Amino acid sequence: MRAEEFWRRILPPGGLAQRLTAAAVMLPVALLLIWAGGWLFLAAVALAGLLMLWELYRLPWPAALAPAERTQRPAPSGRLPERGALRREFGVVTAGLSGTLLLAGFNSWPAAYGLLVAVAAAAAVVALATRRNPAWAAVRVAYIGLPCLSLAWLRTGYPQAAGLPELDGEVATFAMLAIVWAADSLAFMFGRSIGGPRLAPRISPKKTWAGLFGAVVGGIAVGVLAALYLGLPPPLPAVLGGALACVAQFGDLVASAVKRHYMVKDYSGLIPGHGGLLDRLDGVIFVAPPGALLLWLIG
Repeated sequence: MRAEEFWRRILPPGGLAQRLTAAAVMLPVALLLIWAGGWLFLAAVALAGLLMLWELYRLPWPAALAPAERTQRPAPSGRLPERGALRREFGVVTAGLSGTLLLAGFNSWPAAYGLLVAVAAAAAVVALATRRNPAWAAVRVAYIGLPCLSLAWLRTGYPQAAGLPELDGEVATFAMLAIVWAADSLAFMFGRSIGGPRLAPRISPKKTWAGLFGAVVGGIAVGVLAALYLGLPPPLPAVLGGALACVAQFGDLVASAVKRHYMVKDYSGLIPGHGGLLDRLDGVIFVAPPGALLLWLIG
């Protein structure tokens, strides 16, 4: 049974009902995993990373196209022979990502980041050997692997590197995810209620400048709340929250551009009402690396 059929049987039809039900399930699970930390959190990050890689690697295959599009748009020359090569590359990349997070679990951060670079190079070599674009192969690894490793470092490596209690890693991870969630929610609310000029009509026709303003407001609000909770001066966290909210919206636009290029509406149907994990975590993917970098520089 396909994921779409499974969720259609369990959840009531209708986009809003599915989105609310899925969010009500995913949010407590995410908070529980952040609170637990350790190997449980790393295992969840690894599973999410592997599923996102699966969603990304399935895009160039004809199976990623809707049935109506398959009849109207013939597969480009060389697409069908790519399936075996992509599977080999997918195997190399997933094994490498698992290895990097395993090293992260043992606090071997230089080795973990070094292995991630090696995996990107290996993926590029596999692509080059099969006459495909090696740069895009390396980008795939960085697009998923770097955020996963950054999330792992935020939760477990950041407190140790800065000499802070474990609770600070939990707060840092939650605050970063809260910025993305607040930015997405307020962008939707401001965009729907205010409307106005489109932000990038060729990429995502529904996004507006008003929505971007709402996203910044959400990021600033989370930054201020985090500063008050930690007893820090609010101005700098507020600025960082607003900046990361803009980064999250840019990540959303990049995901939309990729889907538009491959003529798909969603990356997959894993999450009812939301599409795939990449559809739901597109902002987190872009926010995690700069968020981790900023904390490393500040701490």
